[in-house]
Amino acid sequence: VDVAIEELKKNRKNIKQEEIQLEEQRIDELQGKWKRRMLGLIRFIGELFKKGMVSSTIITTCIEELLKDRKTIPNEQDIESLCKLIRTVGYTFCSKEKVDSNYMKFFDSCFNRMNELSKDRNLNSRLRFSLEEIIELRNNNWIERRQQEGPSKIDEIHKKAAEEEYLKNQNNLNARYNRPVYNQMPVKNNYDYSINRTKSLSNEQIYRNNTDDNEKRLRNDTIHNSKQIVNLGKTLVDDFLNTYSITDAKDIINDSNGSIEFLNSTLLYIFDKYVNSSNQDIQKRLLELLVILDNELIKAKQFIWQTVISIENLRLLPDFLKDCIMAPELYGELIGVLMRINVANKTDLTEFVSSVKQENLDNENTIDVIDNAFNRLITSAIKNYNNVT
Repeated sequence: VDVAIEELKKNRKNIKQEEIQLEEQRIDELQGKWKRRMLGLIRFIGELFKKGMVSSTIITTCIEELLKDRKTIPNEQDIESLCKLIRTVGYTFCSKEKVDSNYMKFFDSCFNRMNELSKDRNLNSRLRFSLEEIIELRNNNWIERRQQEGPSKIDEIHKKAAEEEYLKNQNNLNARYNRPVYNQMPVKNNYDYSINRTKSLSNEQIYRNNTDDNEKRLRNDTIHNSKQIVNLGKTLVDDFLNTYSITDAKDIINDSNGSIEFLNSTLLYIFDKYVNSSNQDIQKRLLELLVILDNELIKAKQFIWQTVISIENLRLLPDFLKDCIMAPELYGELIGVLMRINVANKTDLTEFVSSVKQENLDNENTIDVIDNAFNRLITSAIKNYNNVT
């Protein structure tokens, strides 16, 4: 990439403007591709460390090389790689090496250097914010402050607008009949459930006895509208990660009344969090939550499996490898748990893999890359299916 840029500068006078623009566009594409591969490789090294396949010495050497000495300011790529590596290995490194004072002294000195760089005006604001975010992550015991979300699709925007309009109409009706607004219920345990919990309905018994059948149906529509159900799924996951309370989790599951929409939204949220998290404790709790959901998932297993195999990153696994090198193993661990609780079986998995191979060939992936990605997925799923601990 650097060579291509230098050649473009040397020959700029002899090239037409249109050709220059095309060449600059090609270089931007090369830089983006190289950057994705570099960050993917960094995360791969971090994941190997978490699995015990890479030593702490190698990680410290990588950090030392990326961070440079105090007289040299690292380049942009090195800082991005450093943040990616520490985000991936930080929790495991601190848990594993806290007994070794030499490693922890090294880690402390690295964060002191990162703190200096985060205040260096010679770096652009994006890199400074990235460094500050990693420092904050360590101070917060490696617990992510917020869930990172991607851009919304057009269909999702339209759906959200329709749901907001529905809620507005329901609230107008609630005000007309002097009824409570269900998306503004009191907060329990400092976590906003964003939904009227079933057990709180007893407080409205007097009102319920004085309403006719139409008003009762209207209330049920309010309680079970799609946005509230989706929020309930996210609440279940976030609440369980924060409190680790099985009792509260089962309460929320009971409130869902076995809704397919609730189960689908919860499952998708669990899969997304699991694959995008580098915290092993969070991943462990997400797997435990799947087991807690087993009875509900089994009742609707034909719908649940269809939801799983519709996940775009899973279907296009070879492409997703560029962003997440360990994706086959992570998805395999989740599917292995679903197989263990009888939501799916080995035949379902092999049939799914066979059906999506052609889809990936159409995306210009080589057969070797496709086979490697899905063989890793199957191996991981079967390994976790057999792991009954």
